[in-house]
Amino acid sequence: MWVVIWAALAQAGVTVTLPGTDTEVVFETAATSEVEGAMADLSARKFDDATRRFGALADASNNADLRYLQAISAYEGGQMRLADQACTQGLAANPAHAPLLSLRGLVLADLGKGDEALASLDKAAAARPDPGLGARIALNRGVVHLDRGEATFAFNDFTEARSMAEKLGDTATSATATDNLLLVAALRGGAASASSTDPMGAVADKLRKGDVAGAKSALPAAPADRRGNVRFLIAKANIARAEGRLDDAVASLVDARRLAEEGGLVRERAATLAQLGVVYGVAGKYDLAVDLLQEAITLVTGTSFRTNELTYRVEAGRMSVHQGDTLGAEGQLAVGRKLAPQLEDPLGVARLDELEGLILAKKGNLTAAAVAFDRAIAVFDGRGDWAEAARIAAGAVEVAVTDPAALTKAEKRATDLFVKAGDPLGPAHVKIAEGLGQAHQGYADQALRSFAEAAKAAEAQATKRGAQVAVIAREDAAQTLLSLGRSADSAAKAKEFGLEQVLADHEKYEVAKAGYETARKAFDQGRWAEARTGFDSAYTALTQIGELGYADKARRGRAWATYNATVGKPPAEAFPVWQGLIEEATLLRDLELRARAMGAGALDGAELGRKEALLSLRAAGDEAERMGLVTLAGQVLAKRSTLEPALDDRVAAARRAWGLSANATGVYAMYAVAVDLYNADRYAEARSIADEILPHAGALATQVTEVRDAARDAAP
Repeated sequence: MWVVIWAALAQAGVTVTLPGTDTEVVFETAATSEVEGAMADLSARKFDDATRRFGALADASNNADLRYLQAISAYEGGQMRLADQACTQGLAANPAHAPLLSLRGLVLADLGKGDEALASLDKAAAARPDPGLGARIALNRGVVHLDRGEATFAFNDFTEARSMAEKLGDTATSATATDNLLLVAALRGGAASASSTDPMGAVADKLRKGDVAGAKSALPAAPADRRGNVRFLIAKANIARAEGRLDDAVASLVDARRLAEEGGLVRERAATLAQLGVVYGVAGKYDLAVDLLQEAITLVTGTSFRTNELTYRVEAGRMSVHQGDTLGAEGQLAVGRKLAPQLEDPLGVARLDELEGLILAKKGNLTAAAVAFDRAIAVFDGRGDWAEAARIAAGAVEVAVTDPAALTKAEKRATDLFVKAGDPLGPAHVKIAEGLGQAHQGYADQALRSFAEAAKAAEAQATKRGAQVAVIAREDAAQTLLSLGRSADSAAKAKEFGLEQVLADHEKYEVAKAGYETARKAFDQGRWAEARTGFDSAYTALTQIGELGYADKARRGRAWATYNATVGKPPAEAFPVWQGLIEEATLLRDLELRARAMGAGALDGAELGRKEALLSLRAAGDEAERMGLVTLAGQVLAKRSTLEPALDDRVAAARRAWGLSANATGVYAMYAVAVDLYNADRYAEARSIADEILPHAGALATQVTEVRDAARDAAP
């Protein structure tokens, strides 16, 4: 299919095939070099450069094909907000542009807006796309249905996409469809199969089977694109967690979260939060784990990421049980049970069975708990996911401690599964589970001995992971001692098991955590100064005892309390605070706080007449727009439109401000540049802007009308 754009076709132009389609577009000579340069950037995977260059070309021409190239560059670079914005602008110019409709469907799917995504894909199919794009539309529909747990619909879409692609000889689309059919089979409960085109999926498959060495060898080099890099960092973190390198796992996940937030990658951002929760749960920091998992749940609730939501709710419920919050766990189970019938997800049902077993055990209904665990173990063992099955089997050990025969049987099953998973720390895990069960039943002495045996077995492996498991065993022992209360007997037991320091640190942790919770309540009630002081004290105390997870949250809370306390203060007073907050937010890798502090600092700097104000406004506007902070970006761009030395740059900034938010700020910026254009004798442009903003001018309607009329009268 040939699509010819612009008018100068008598001259030689440049022909471009729109990526993901068979559509060829011819561009006029005047744009040739810039189009070729942008296409070279896209081919070289320099996605940010390609996005910027295609965006500038599209701004100059309002051409839908160029908007598509801008959008595909942004999408491939993992910049979802910019991709969505470019799609919207392109469709405003050409509502029936099939490639844009298809791409917007994929963008909306990545944002979790499944219904809107399917509607856009339906419109793309109705626009009679070329056959190659038709195959990708079917593929994209399957992705939406897979996210929603609709395995049958996804299977039909991926099968159709593969058939269409094979007829066209499109091996890449065919291979992707085949891999997605494997995911459908796994969703339906079949054995997981390694992907031929998705190495990160292959890493996850091996980890579920307990093959850590295989997972390490399957991990590829870090991809160049943002989305791929996020998934790479998650896979890297999961390997580190499996090896007991929890600090390394956290570091990788924090980097992944930063990249996901920066690009507006909702699915990936939720995944990083959930994985951080799991890591802190492994470390026994259940309060922090629940907080992080709840953040992930909040992100995906109400979106099309329903299978993700179910998984995260089960994990949050598991952590709540360990935290002692049975009521919270029951709440997650109840929502999960309501969600599960909407999905074709037997694995999700198995995970719910595991959670139900944990809750029943906590409530003392050990027989029913054992039955629930058995159902879950059978599913994962049957799939060959032995690491998952072993973990659940360890939970079954906890509920068997009151029956010696049942305990022996449960311990053997769990140990055998850990052997299948290739985990030499299986005996330590089983002993920890036994100790937890004994502690729950009030058998304190037996529990302490089990934890001591677990620590000894873990340390015997002489690995970092073994040392980490030993720490967990001792912390569980310390928690058991704390439940006995302060007494001569508990002190003697602490000394007997070498737990004096662990117990002391645990008590300090409880005090510091209580201080953090008090500060958080003050923050929620808008008492910023009190919250800042409380977070600061908690941060100091938590850092001293090495509780870096909660210390990071306290530090983050302190920074946000400082931000909120500074908003609205006079520029001269606030400006130094913004500078410090920009540095702090950068260290915290809190991109939203950094963008907000940069915007506030740039606006106050402009008010103070600082010489670097224009540079600060340029940087702050880009940062706010990238983070999706539309109102802030509009304010910064409006201010920038008054300071740019070149008139064309002032106009461009005003137009961006207006495009982001057609409110009073955007109106005033456009009005101001319309006056500047009139004074520069550029009457047609001044009148065009005045006509555009007049319906929204409000209190400025009289002034805008005057500019319009003056420009009309002055035009030749």
